[in-house]
Amino acid sequence: MTNTAAPAVPAHNRLVLTALATDVGRRVLQRMCAVRYTGRRSDRTVILPVAYALCGTDVMVLVGNATAKQWWRNFDGGHPAEVLIDGRWLSARGEAVGPDRLEYPRLLAAYRAAHPHVPRATNEPIVHFVLTHPEGVHR
Repeated sequence: MTNTAAPAVPAHNRLVLTALATDVGRRVLQRMCAVRYTGRRSDRTVILPVAYALCGTDVMVLVGNATAKQWWRNFDGGHPAEVLIDGRWLSARGEAVGPDRLEYPRLLAAYRAAHPHVPRATNEPIVHFVLTHPEGVHR
């Protein structure tokens, strides 16, 4: 991450991000992680809590209500990020994947395995992160 300035974190995300930094919080929020990246246009550091599914070195984040959100567009065509899993920031590369892409069904199936409540007919994009240094990740 190039920008070392403290990121602006909306108040409603602070509680979740604080909990993810604790053992108890991680047990309660087992399917939540944080994503940290530098915005392409703003060059600002952004940290967001997100629901995720982990499968090996693949981390899938389904973007619910994507038309109302902008953050995931930073990952069109691929973009570096860090993912907070099990209390550790791990380097990753994320890419937004829409339902028109060949790998979408596989990524959605992996996400649904962890989040069975996701409707079958969803067409929401998935941000697919591949961990670049996955040592010590267990799931």
